[in-house]
Amino acid sequence: MSGARTTRRERAQGPEAGAAFAGEPPPLSRQDLEADLGTLYEHDRNHHLFAYFGSGSEDVLDVKGAGQVYVVPVRSELDLRERLPRYAERNERAVFLVPFVGHVPLDLQASFALDGRVRRVGSEARLRHLFRVAELDDEVRHSALAGYLLARGDVAPTNAGASRLTVDRMWETWLREAWGIDWAGRLSVDTLLGWAAISGHGAAFASEMSAAAAAPVREALLEHLDRKVPGAGRVIWKAWEQGQGAALLELALLLEPLAAVVEGVDTDATEQDRGASTTWMRLTVKGECPLGSADDALQVGVALGRAADGAMRYFEHRTADAGRVRTFLNQADRRALADDVPAVVRRSTWLPTAWRAQLDGVGAALTRGVGALDEEAVAQVSVALRGLERHKLYHDADLTAVVKRATMAARLLAWLVARPEQRLTGRPTPYADAEGLGRWYADEGGYVDWARRVARGPEADDLGRGVQAVVRAADAARKELDHRFARALQGWVEAGQPAQQLVPIHDALKRIAAPFLNTDASHKLLVLLLDGMAWAQAVEILTSLGEIPSAWGPLTWHQLQKYRVGEGFFPAVLAALPTETEVSRAAFFAGKPMKDGKRETSSKDVQRFRDNKVLAPFFEGSAAPELLLRAEGHTSGGDVSEAALTLVGKSEARVVGIVINAIDNSLKADSQQNHRWDVGAIRSLGHLLDKAREAGRSVLMASDHGHVPSDCFQAVTRVGEGGARWRVWSRPDEPLGEGEFAFTGTGVCTPKGAYGVVLLGDDQHRYGGAAHAGEHGGATLAEVMTPCFLIGSAVDAEEGDVARAVTRAPVPSWWIFDVRDTADAPDEALPVAPPPKRKKAVPEAQLTLAGVVPEQPAPAPVVAAPAAVAVGRAAALALSPEFQARAGKAEQDLALRAVDFLLGRNGAATAAAFAEAVGAMAFRVGGVIANLQGVLNVDGYAVLRHDSAKGQVYLDRDKLNELFEVTL
Repeated sequence: MSGARTTRRERAQGPEAGAAFAGEPPPLSRQDLEADLGTLYEHDRNHHLFAYFGSGSEDVLDVKGAGQVYVVPVRSELDLRERLPRYAERNERAVFLVPFVGHVPLDLQASFALDGRVRRVGSEARLRHLFRVAELDDEVRHSALAGYLLARGDVAPTNAGASRLTVDRMWETWLREAWGIDWAGRLSVDTLLGWAAISGHGAAFASEMSAAAAAPVREALLEHLDRKVPGAGRVIWKAWEQGQGAALLELALLLEPLAAVVEGVDTDATEQDRGASTTWMRLTVKGECPLGSADDALQVGVALGRAADGAMRYFEHRTADAGRVRTFLNQADRRALADDVPAVVRRSTWLPTAWRAQLDGVGAALTRGVGALDEEAVAQVSVALRGLERHKLYHDADLTAVVKRATMAARLLAWLVARPEQRLTGRPTPYADAEGLGRWYADEGGYVDWARRVARGPEADDLGRGVQAVVRAADAARKELDHRFARALQGWVEAGQPAQQLVPIHDALKRIAAPFLNTDASHKLLVLLLDGMAWAQAVEILTSLGEIPSAWGPLTWHQLQKYRVGEGFFPAVLAALPTETEVSRAAFFAGKPMKDGKRETSSKDVQRFRDNKVLAPFFEGSAAPELLLRAEGHTSGGDVSEAALTLVGKSEARVVGIVINAIDNSLKADSQQNHRWDVGAIRSLGHLLDKAREAGRSVLMASDHGHVPSDCFQAVTRVGEGGARWRVWSRPDEPLGEGEFAFTGTGVCTPKGAYGVVLLGDDQHRYGGAAHAGEHGGATLAEVMTPCFLIGSAVDAEEGDVARAVTRAPVPSWWIFDVRDTADAPDEALPVAPPPKRKKAVPEAQLTLAGVVPEQPAPAPVVAAPAAVAVGRAAALALSPEFQARAGKAEQDLALRAVDFLLGRNGAATAAAFAEAVGAMAFRVGGVIANLQGVLNVDGYAVLRHDSAKGQVYLDRDKLNELFEVTL
């Protein structure tokens, strides 16, 4: 900077006539000068020299209408005379910044514009230029900050983002540009607290504000914070100045659960909890913050605790460093472990200590629950799980396995309480249990075995001990069911495999594929056989299929009365015995049982499929069904082959087949490996489904047999030839060991010279040692009951083709912790909604739900609903005139189901659990909630709320009762 201030010697020389001193010249920015000169040059472009009262640095301006203009700061009139000739002689445009007002000396006036008058730029104009606004509030003109910024002169202009500058916007803009505080227009306790924990500029700010000229600015800022963030704002700011912003956020994390107790938000808290929390908050906050009274400390403590969650989210988002966040939380956690901190701190939603306490709570609830096995036990575990859901670590990828294990154990407990299969009734036949349990297993049993597999693990802590107590009880129950099924299966085989309720696998294509193709000449099918897929894997895959953008789900064809197979949602298909690939897969593709005495090779499946008489009518001339096995359908790396994609896209072929061996091959791996089974886990599956969509094909997702995992295996000695799960039955009087069941007759592939085969009937034994990850060949539900069902994409169904409409696979009620006895609930006959038009989203109010299907103006095929609409907890709402007036029958049913579910979860649930409860496909849950809000959110009150960021759905019971004049 040149000549910004005059010296004593220069002042002593005095100004000539027409000039006068007027205090310190204001610093003028290039924006100040460019804007003012631009106004002058609009009227007269002939003048080249100007004088301005001000200070600044040498610069070159680019003025509209004038071009380059030099900025020349001078210290005095003498300095002006010395520097003027250079610019006057060259006829260059220049602005001289002079330290006096009035006029330049008389003998120089002719050289200057405006007759030599020294021009002044007012403070209001300078503020407009500084913040790039058109107008100022009166309060801005008189603010301490405005005077401070104008006096400094080194503040870079910035865009306030509005045409009018208010005091709030002025503070926001300055703090953002000068100190890096970006509150995105929302100054609140949580954003201020989160920012203070991150920013390291507090000491620099305090140093700058220590100057006498800055003192009014700091006090004005604190007053501004008192207005915008009452109570805690001043405390947070002072902590930041002292470099204690992070420490204050640590304290706030401890205060979060205590504030909920003090304010009465935590309804589980006792009076002792409230007293301890209040006392600790007063003493600690008063000791760590500059506050005058204990009551002030309590008020600030509650405000900090209330803001902790938002502040941590700000901290997490702005740092974008998971390691730094984890380190910070661990530091706060060490404070929580102090002896004097109230125990309710373990209800924190952020602290690792609280997470461990919540896990222990789930474990304790499971341990108590497995002893009680009643509805209250499930409710207590459900509450404990919601404690996990509220904690930040619930969504931590590193803890996904722990969360899944706890959740699956809770679901197993719910099944042990509900035990719906114990209420099954059937015809008085020796094979009634085979029909009943087979149907139950196809609909629900896969969920039980999926949960058992995920929940099983070590007993290293309270959670592990609680989980394993449940798993052991579930194992015992499943063993008893398997033995019942195996005994009844013997009766079914002896009776000649009656097929009213059960489908032998050799009839699967005849009973499912062929009728579907016959339903409409436009129907095309991909038979996708996943070798070794049990129902536990099928439901896991099916769940993930509903979550992908193309949203695959079961076809409603299965529920059309003309084509229904049995009384379950899915067909109950039974593998051939023994349940091995060479026997059962061969029977599936051939459409007939395999002959005794000969072990077939699976390489002949291509010819078997081609020669299948059931499929022949769907081809003309020499054309026949084509099937690709592993070698042709996949590359050596496991990806789908071009040949497979070409076959699926073959428009003239009504039915084609592909075999995927991923699941069966995984059984040969070491039992230490953990496999997930979703769309992404099978590399070719997604590509095949996409190609099927493109070709307009529905998919028959099938298996040839299931399997049992090696989790519980104990080795037993095999007598004679056989496999890991079966052996030869040499003679009828041959003794059988524990868990062994003998079979002979039609549908049982008996080795040459043998009387029959002996199969293991539970998942706790195998013949020989060195178990793989899983085995098959036995007579358990998991091995015999074979997934075989039609699926389609919900976004591609053809209008008017009811058979290809897509629904969500119903989940068992106990899966979502509803264990009420619904045995006496009446079945309903409901019309099936026609599918949506191609490429259009399905209207959310017309989802095909379990028990809730929208009415249609035209007659439609009838389907038996899996269960009546559950309204138990919402029964009073169903009678409300206000409720009845707000929606039609279908919308009412859906709303009642939703309210009933959420009331059972104390008003909160994950979006995924909510989707399962109302029978919505995952990709539609947002639309379903929006429609329900139209029914329940009267006059804009948020009775039903969806937090999509957290994946949570909330129901406000009090608002619901008030608005609909009910008591729930």
